[in-house]
Amino acid sequence: MDILNSFLKEIESELVDGLDVYEKLLMMDCDRNLMEYQAELAAFSIPFSYLIEDSNFSMTRYEYEYNQIVANSFFHDFLLYWQTRQKQTENPILKFTYAKLLWEFRKELEGIMIEDVMKDIVKSAVEISDVGNSVMNLHQVMTYLSNALYIALCTKKDKLIRDVVDQVMVYCGRTDLINHNCVWFPVFFCLLKNRRRLSLSDLEINQIVEFLESVMSVLFYPQDIIRIAEVLAVYFEQNKDRETVCKILDLAYDCTGKTITSGIGMAGIYTHLHDLAQKYAYKELVTRIIKKMDHIGQMIKGEMQLHKIEYPKNVQDAMKSWQDTIRASIPELIKNHGFNQVLVDLSFIKIPDIRDLYTNQRRPRSILESIGISECYVDDDGIPITTNMIQLDETAKMIKWFVHDYFHFEISSFTFIMHELFSHYSGSKQDILELVQNSTNLTIKTKEIVSNGISEFFEGNYSAAVHLLVPQYEDILRSIISSLGGIIRKKNHFTGGYDRINLDEALNSEDIKRVFNDSTILYMKSILTHRQGLNLRNNLCHGLIKTCNYSTAIIVIQLTVLLTVLGINIKPNEEKAYSQLADLHHIHYSICDRVCVCLYKLFRTLVFAKQHLASSTSIIRIQVFELF
Repeated sequence: MDILNSFLKEIESELVDGLDVYEKLLMMDCDRNLMEYQAELAAFSIPFSYLIEDSNFSMTRYEYEYNQIVANSFFHDFLLYWQTRQKQTENPILKFTYAKLLWEFRKELEGIMIEDVMKDIVKSAVEISDVGNSVMNLHQVMTYLSNALYIALCTKKDKLIRDVVDQVMVYCGRTDLINHNCVWFPVFFCLLKNRRRLSLSDLEINQIVEFLESVMSVLFYPQDIIRIAEVLAVYFEQNKDRETVCKILDLAYDCTGKTITSGIGMAGIYTHLHDLAQKYAYKELVTRIIKKMDHIGQMIKGEMQLHKIEYPKNVQDAMKSWQDTIRASIPELIKNHGFNQVLVDLSFIKIPDIRDLYTNQRRPRSILESIGISECYVDDDGIPITTNMIQLDETAKMIKWFVHDYFHFEISSFTFIMHELFSHYSGSKQDILELVQNSTNLTIKTKEIVSNGISEFFEGNYSAAVHLLVPQYEDILRSIISSLGGIIRKKNHFTGGYDRINLDEALNSEDIKRVFNDSTILYMKSILTHRQGLNLRNNLCHGLIKTCNYSTAIIVIQLTVLLTVLGINIKPNEEKAYSQLADLHHIHYSICDRVCVCLYKLFRTLVFAKQHLASSTSIIRIQVFELF
């Protein structure tokens, strides 16, 4: 209860300060700052939205927390402020943002016409995405349109729905959409699925279908090819076009074979494709996939030899053996070195050297060399210019590879070890809170927020923990820079005043480079700020992350420890003779760590295959499972 009240007071204070600053920002009519304003505005809603999104209102505890927040006097004042700004502003970006916030909190609205709110969301999104006026990149445009399409369908207003559909169709056929699969896939899939409800013409339907077919052959990732094949197969099956269903599955089979991935990855992809072929009774393709499995088995064996990994015959026993070793080692480590020392050592040991991993990777490089992104910017005359397929620099390629091909396997082992560490030591929470309180890098205000974030983590509220902790890194890094005599302010050329440096600028500071090595800085960038990485900080501020799982929260706890322990007597132990943790890390990395073309990735694939091949032919099960 005390923590909740403290948290509410903190929110109220932040909102009052934030709104005061925000009112001044809104007085400036400067388009180049609009996206920053939107990010800050979205950030104001985060303390509420994580409770709303994560809450199961049938549970008394969450209902109580929700009611406590909305009962505060400032909450309804804040809703009124959003409504006022929504009506007054003519800027479509701000109108969309305010209307979207009102929509999210519609349960608490009184005297506000929800239909008008929904109408504003749709109309402003359409205006933002106008090809002739938009200064945003395709990722942003398709995100707005995705929101607008969902809201338009909720309104059941034919005119609004048609406006969104017309705007989406303008982008149908744009090859530069390929770089933004995560945002445009759902939009076009939704159009195709709701084609009758949306009253799409035959011409529009054919345009969407042809576009989806055409991109299958140029997509980077086989899982994206399978997603499109699945949607198109359903469409043609509903049209009773059996022949085209088979052609689509054949195309998926051919295109998937041309992508670059590991044998283990291919096993999962072809398992999914095999299920589709069986679903539509395409026996010829089923037979081809069965034969393909033998080739994939040889690929997996080759990968084992290439990485010089001695895989035991029973994969699950090996995983269990590794986990048992960790469980047995943790209590002894805590006893000999203390919880804080183990936590700090573990946090530093598990920082991967992304540059070294990328340089020494043994997988083909062709796909990495071709990775590009689409950029949209404004020239000196204010004219939007779109440049397609900008080649990524080497750092961006490294981070993209790390996050997409390595990170989710690296984090699996780290998550397990941290979970065991916290489980075996009942004082984990209190000791970490003491680290925070003793840190010289945190202000009193920051310590309170970080402590609340740590508490939320140990109570299982992972979204709350991430939303509280990540925004504090900017302030912590600025404190470190300031303590070293560095400059933490920059000239604002629009207002004539000075702003504090942001997180990205702080990570690039020469003072931070004196504190952290290149590997640690690159790791923090890949997690927090880089567009090709997890981009956690920016996604949080733009309200793009609704919930966070345990693994994400663990990484945030790791970064919090890294930034907190600086200036405290406890340091990472650099003696090579120490650490049993380091020994576990290196001795067992063939089982759960590096480029999990090793065991954990294989284990996941086998579990997936067992689940999805239960009704499949015994031939495939034998060929896949008896490899080991």
